[in-house]
Amino acid sequence: MPLFSGTFSLSPHKLCIQHLIMGTRSAIGYQLPSGKIKAVYCHFDGYPEHQLPILNKHYSTISAVKSLIKPGSMSCLRSTDTWQSTFQKDADGRTNYDLPKTHQRDPQPVYHCERGDGEKPVIRASSTAEKYWRNMDCEHLYVYHSEHNYWQHIELY
Repeated sequence: MPLFSGTFSLSPHKLCIQHLIMGTRSAIGYQLPSGKIKAVYCHFDGYPEHQLPILNKHYSTISAVKSLIKPGSMSCLRSTDTWQSTFQKDADGRTNYDLPKTHQRDPQPVYHCERGDGEKPVIRASSTAEKYWRNMDCEHLYVYHSEHNYWQHIELY
């Protein structure tokens, strides 16, 4: 049995692995009046096709964005799972992916603090924020600008 399945593609800058339990890491935050950026780490599904629709729909005000990042780093931006969610087993003890998971909830972020760890929001000068999050292995940075009510997407790789 293979260790994992998926497709690989090599580029000069990265090895892309799909369908392997890995995350497309991102940082999500907002620009402070001083121009600095306050942001948190998000492990899974950081690509713009996933994050931007959620950010635009559910976090379109500065108060919503502040509430989003206040708890700190997160596993994912929007999920019905909790840290206790598990797939149910059938009568033979095999995982049945068609049955609903246990410990489900309304869609919301899954924060690392819910499992007892995680990082607080980080404040960096806008001139150093991209480098900081790139060094944290983030591929994308999303910054909310309250003066114009829009999300800016910055590719970090």
